[in-house]
Amino acid sequence: MIIEFILEKPKSRQRIEVVPDEQDDWFIDINWVEKKTDKISRTSRIIRKDLDTWMSQLERQGWTKQ
Repeated sequence: MIIEFILEKPKSRQRIEVVPDEQDDWFIDINWVEKKTDKISRTSRIIRKDLDTWMSQLERQGWTKQ
């Protein structure tokens, strides 16, 4: 799994990993990962062209790209 980038939020127990689908360039997986255990707690699959919209929403919520 190749991580494109990671989002972090101060005082959050999770980080968000943005992972391109290796078999299909059309999709990107968004994984919410528990920092202490490195377990994926939630996953969303989005279309690559919607990434900017997702990023805007997450940045408004306080997430920053690392």
